[in-house]
Amino acid sequence: MVLFTVYLTKNGYGDMVVMNGWLIMTKKLKKYGILIITSFISILILLRIANASLITKSQPIAKDGVLDLTNWDFTQDGTVQLNGEWEFYWEQLLTFEDFKGNDTKINFNGYQYVPKTWNNYTINGAHPTGTGYATYRLKVKNDNWNNTFGFKILTMSTSYIIMIDDKVIATNGKVGDMLKNTESEYNTQSVSIIPTSKEFDIIVQVSNFTYARGGIWRPIVFGLDSDIRKLAIKTSRNEMFLMGIIFIMMCYHLILYCVRKEDKSLLYAVIGLFVTILRILVTGDYYITTLIPSMSYSTIILLEYCTLYWGLITWVLFIAKLFPFEFNKNILKIFIFIAILFTVATFILPISIYTNYLIYIEIYDIILFIYALLSVILASENEKDDAQLILYCSILLFSAYIIDISIFLNFIPNTTGGVFITVVAVAVLIQAYIISRRYSRAMEQSKMNEVAMLQAQISPHFLHNAMNALAELSYEGGDAAYDAITSFSEYLRYSYDLLPQSKMISLHKELELVEAYLNVEKLRFGDKLQYHIRVENSKTIYLPPFIIQPLVENAVRHGVSKKKGGGVIKISGKQEDKLYKIMIEDSGVGISKDVIENIAIGEKTNAMGHGLCNVNKRLMNKYNTRLNITINEHKGTTVSFFLRGKI
Repeated sequence: MVLFTVYLTKNGYGDMVVMNGWLIMTKKLKKYGILIITSFISILILLRIANASLITKSQPIAKDGVLDLTNWDFTQDGTVQLNGEWEFYWEQLLTFEDFKGNDTKINFNGYQYVPKTWNNYTINGAHPTGTGYATYRLKVKNDNWNNTFGFKILTMSTSYIIMIDDKVIATNGKVGDMLKNTESEYNTQSVSIIPTSKEFDIIVQVSNFTYARGGIWRPIVFGLDSDIRKLAIKTSRNEMFLMGIIFIMMCYHLILYCVRKEDKSLLYAVIGLFVTILRILVTGDYYITTLIPSMSYSTIILLEYCTLYWGLITWVLFIAKLFPFEFNKNILKIFIFIAILFTVATFILPISIYTNYLIYIEIYDIILFIYALLSVILASENEKDDAQLILYCSILLFSAYIIDISIFLNFIPNTTGGVFITVVAVAVLIQAYIISRRYSRAMEQSKMNEVAMLQAQISPHFLHNAMNALAELSYEGGDAAYDAITSFSEYLRYSYDLLPQSKMISLHKELELVEAYLNVEKLRFGDKLQYHIRVENSKTIYLPPFIIQPLVENAVRHGVSKKKGGGVIKISGKQEDKLYKIMIEDSGVGISKDVIENIAIGEKTNAMGHGLCNVNKRLMNKYNTRLNITINEHKGTTVSFFLRGKI
């Protein structure tokens, strides 16, 4: 404020506005600086993970149908992807014998890049359709074949036969030249070979009459058989591990939802996690075929696309429940309606049609991502709890989604699968932390509400009687009226000072409230109410607020005040070994055994039972101890308890 005053006096209003804007910008930079840096580092890590299977050494690329590996040391340099220019023969299913015989009927359609869908090739000035069949051929050269080698083969669209020279090493589905003699299938596999010469041909027949895009769309990995096996095991282990984490988190959220069904965010979390598990099963290594061997190829594709529609929207709906005022309900309904349209189309249209609109699905997801990001940024600007953590998760998920699209389009080379599911697992753990923290805050708020409830129990009758006593003393004037007003004021001050406290207070502080209360009550009862307070170490002993005061109030209202001639209240506290004992004694009329029994089982039968039951419950929650009540009917009551733990 001093800074602004100086600028306003010296330079005028305009400079103050500039300075104000600069300070606001600085504040925002500080607020988002850590988030930006953390997100940037995380994205770099994601890119590194996406490239985890690559070797730092530049990998050889096939040129004019030949891949020269003579300078590649598989022991030192690891695996290699068979990427580059392959010979391509459209609408021809050729074998080694066809090439060996130099058949003039072979129609060579140029060198085409692998991995890539053949829809993007140019043949005779036009692009082939997604449906059709073709043969790929690559000659591999290497000087050292003294080891067993292997291939890691990812999916192709949608059936294939792979041959090394004249020997078939892998098949998937059934390759044919028309729909009726073709069978589509999705499988990843690893195969071993022992090369017999320094050069060999890899011949791949591919046919597709089902999907919108055809061809070798994922890289084929080649290397030592031991490295290929390790790569397959690593991929499988990672997917199973992630699926296990997500399944546990799904069960965790499901249990929470069963306890709190009014919290719909938990339901969306459960649905989203289930969709994520399903997506792992129908992508990657296609574990769904192991669990359900009879599941058809068309069903796998249907589930794969449905998880693409609903995986993201459930995440956004979860966030919208956390920040309802930052998300527009009508816009969310539009996104849900579009997802429903996609789903219906997937169920009623042939695979070759609905898979042709993948680009529109990706645009839909990107727009939904951007909308969610903007809404969470707004929540962060409004300083909503956990908004920055959710924003960080959203940035990571968006980045991972873009990286996975780049991998699918082969802009980023990768053989171990995408990073999106990994990021989902991380986001789920952060989400579980956020929910746990919210429940913790809710518990803290519950404790504060409990304190507020106890404070609200200041009896209207007590206030009414106290005010009447003050009115009577005001006529008399003098020191008595002054002392009475002071005592009543102190009681109210101590009482409301404790209201916002949710943690522990000193015994000394609690006794100040108790003594102020007793002084006010003496306005009514005079010498009929006597009290003695004798405690040890009151400034070093801590306890929850409003523990002793309700017990003393109970002793006054239901003990001493109902006894002819009044009585005495004694409050004592002393150390007993590792425990601290607090005792409230009164010489009033005593209480019945029924009340004590009701307190023991948590029932609140009347005003007296209500106060004692509240204190008893709080002691159980905090110290796992109960009130010890001793009665001598018509002779008084003794209530005591122990403080456990750190005192």
